[in-house]
Amino acid sequence: MRSGTRVAWGLTVFLVLSGLGLSQVITDQARNLGPAVNSPKSDYAPFVSPDGKSLYFASDREGGRGGTDIWVSHRGADGQWGQPENLGPPLNTPGNEGPDTVSADGRTLYLTACGRENGLGMCDIYYSQLGDNGKWSKPKNLGPPVNSRYSEANASLSLDGKSLYFVSIRPQGLGGWDIYVSRLTYKGWSEPENLGRPVNTPGNEIIAFIHPNGQDLYFSTDGHGGYGGADIFYSQKTAAGWSEPLNLGPVINTPYNDMYFSVPGSGDLAYFSSNRSDTLGQEDLYLVPMPLVLNQLKIAALALPIKPAALAPTAAPPTTVAEKPIAEAPPITQEAITQAAVTQEAVVLKNVLFDFDKATLRPESKKELNHLLDLLRQNPDLSIEILGHTDATGSYDYNLNLSLERALAVYKYLLQKGIEPRRLSCAGLGKTQPVASNDAEEGRQQNRRVEFKVFRR
Repeated sequence: MRSGTRVAWGLTVFLVLSGLGLSQVITDQARNLGPAVNSPKSDYAPFVSPDGKSLYFASDREGGRGGTDIWVSHRGADGQWGQPENLGPPLNTPGNEGPDTVSADGRTLYLTACGRENGLGMCDIYYSQLGDNGKWSKPKNLGPPVNSRYSEANASLSLDGKSLYFVSIRPQGLGGWDIYVSRLTYKGWSEPENLGRPVNTPGNEIIAFIHPNGQDLYFSTDGHGGYGGADIFYSQKTAAGWSEPLNLGPVINTPYNDMYFSVPGSGDLAYFSSNRSDTLGQEDLYLVPMPLVLNQLKIAALALPIKPAALAPTAAPPTTVAEKPIAEAPPITQEAITQAAVTQEAVVLKNVLFDFDKATLRPESKKELNHLLDLLRQNPDLSIEILGHTDATGSYDYNLNLSLERALAVYKYLLQKGIEPRRLSCAGLGKTQPVASNDAEEGRQQNRRVEFKVFRR
């Protein structure tokens, strides 16, 4: 939320369930929702209703009550989001309001409001209930001990309704905004507990979203490093406490501010907001396939404990038939990689071969990868994203996993040879981006490929 100036950095990222089919939007990057939902002003903090038919978000666009208001867009029979509507009073006022979370039954809405007469601090957490008449009640301040004379914001309610995660700038924290949790008891909400390290830092933890499974925590922070500004991280609750946070990588995080993250219990698509360069306004709502986010978590988990010595091949050479090109292509050139950094077009690793239906690099692939390795060493300001693809043979899920494993094989090879992990990322796109027809073997071979995109740091 924000009041005048940005509170909790003001940029919100939420992931929510979409009504569109995954195959319609699969991409290696986020897609702007466009002018049907976004405006020339700030549009952020989206979450979707339990039935997936209503998309709530915050905006300071024209037509509101003043400041930042809560808006809603309803999904039509064609799967497209309709013209947003202002929820009006009593939820919205001339002050600043924004949606936080909704209960599992969809009848209790938690919101952050700033500068209200009944507020305990600059910003407080409120709740409103949906009546039988379909109207939201006047928001009530959640009160102490959740709210304090300092600021609290951005609540996330567990699926069972018994745990409330939120951020606060109260001085008991590690510095800046920290993440807290309060438990529901027979006496009401308990005294909030600071999640502590390794989640919280002396920097700012902007939001915490607790997954419906009660174990997975997604949060925004500028205190763990990353791609720039605030990044989205993931941590899992274990018997020993919260696990070491993992950065979600370039699928979500950018040199811009990427914050506030939420995932529904089901759903293959996600929405978030960002102020990246292609916005229609200050902040826009974006769409991203959830498999890409989950792939990045898998990549981060695999890469975290890896040391170069552990990556040396130990398995016996494969005996299955290898995928071979029509003829060996020329190696990658300095000109090609320089041009790719400018155009952002993917460069195909044409001489990188795998066993059929496998993710094991063939020995003859090392020559091409060593060319790429030399170019990365000669250009230390460049980073690459490795993208794996398959043909259309097999199921969507199987191919998505196979393509990721192939991209990881290249990723690990370069990591083993000394390229810094921060210069590498990867994703598997399965059979969703063919470059040729899958009706013939020649086309299928072209579709079974690994390619990379170049970024200048």
